[in-house]
Amino acid sequence: MPRIERGIEQASPIVQDGLRKAAQYTADGVAAVTPKLQEGLEKLAPRISDAVDEATPHIQSALDKASPALASATERVVDDFIPLVSDKLGDAAHAVESALEKTQLSHQVEVVAESAKKKKGSGKGWIVVGIFAAATAAAVAAWKASKPVADPWKTPAPVVPAQAVVPAPVPADDGALEDAAKVADTEVEEETK
Repeated sequence: MPRIERGIEQASPIVQDGLRKAAQYTADGVAAVTPKLQEGLEKLAPRISDAVDEATPHIQSALDKASPALASATERVVDDFIPLVSDKLGDAAHAVESALEKTQLSHQVEVVAESAKKKKGSGKGWIVVGIFAAATAAAVAAWKASKPVADPWKTPAPVVPAQAVVPAPVPADDGALEDAAKVADTEVEEETK
């Protein structure tokens, strides 16, 4: 301990001198800057006052114009949007509830609870069971919510028929032309006789 006390005794005057110099430099800086700040504020104050005087009527007219729109928007939010969102949240909560009922979560929780009862420990087992059940319910709800749902009111995209490629007809070479030609020749011969 004597070394620490000796170190403190040696460092104390140095620290005090440093603090005295810092205070002196700070005081000198404040003394140098204060008149310049006051001078700048004296020049700036009339400009600020003029700007406020000019802006006040413009701000008031803008507020007068915006007040009906704000009142209408407030009315629409309170009367239309909030009840709609509340209904949608209720529907979503009901859907999550029914989805959770369909899962085997309650059976799993019962199994874990029974195993916790058998161990007969402190209440920590119930905390673990509760955390596990909550995490499982949240995971199932998130998984169900992440599945895409087809919008029944969406207009289907128009179906454009693809252009069918029809090959050019190729005459069949089955000898029918030759047969027709022979028949025609025999008819002409018979007529000439």
